Amino acid sequence: MFNQEVHNSSAVYTYSPTRYWPDPAVNTLTFWAYSPYGAAELLVKGSTSNAYSSNSVGLPDIRFTADGQTDLLYSDVEADQTSASHSGEVVFDFHHALSLVELKAEKKDEGGLYGVTLKEVSFKGIYATGILKNSTASPASPASPNWSWDNYSGSRQDLAVWIGSAVLEHGIATPLDSVMPLPQDLTNEACWLHVEFDVSYHEDPSDLSSPLLVYSTSRNAYLGEVFSNVGSAWTKNSHYTVTLLISPDRPIQFTVSWDDWGADHNYHLSS
Repeated sequence: MFNQEVHNSSAVYTYSPTRYWPDPAVNTLTFWAYSPYGAAELLVKGSTSNAYSSNSVGLPDIRFTADGQTDLLYSDVEADQTSASHSGEVVFDFHHALSLVELKAEKKDEGGLYGVTLKEVSFKGIYATGILKNSTASPASPASPNWSWDNYSGSRQDLAVWIGSAVLEHGIATPLDSVMPLPQDLTNEACWLHVEFDVSYHEDPSDLSSPLLVYSTSRNAYLGEVFSNVGSAWTKNSHYTVTLLISPDRPIQFTVSWDDWGADHNYHLSS
């Protein structure tokens, strides 16, 4: 059984062709899994371009390109299983390999003769492709791998977080979208938070239907500064909540909170 695709339907997992347990008196099996399923070239060894094959020793590394919507999960190693283990079922505990970033936004000032309509939020200049490496004391017996990201490759990319039209209110954080980027250091000045919005000015703050003037503008902030209170980096299995405070004549302010992502279920955002 090598790089076997497994399908889930109504909490029932199936695969084909069916394999059978060997005689437990003389043989045990060790299992490891990841999601989403990918062709064999997704799996590499030694953090190189060399393909991991059914003849390779130990666990593979995983080369992954994040699209912001698809989670990457890896399981613990289930070692020395037999047909009697868990009544013949292999039970995996999965962990998130990516980061989850949740965005919210609100108008900074209470009242006032202006309105803010948010148009776009994006991350600029981040890596999309890297290799999730495992290190073990004994590659031939990978009972406790230590997973970390390395070998980022390709040009830095832009990742759209949210595009739309949202009228912001003071004191009410408007939820935007969430994305799952590749964990990485954000201190490089190539990494930006980019925000685009419209500002409208009015004679009567209680009537925003007929603005005197509307203009479009944008703001940028270094991602390293945005996430400075959580270490200026995205780390795996971490959930960040970013709230943007926007006004027309001052830099965007932001608050960032962090917690352990924790949930071990598949979190793909795409339908």
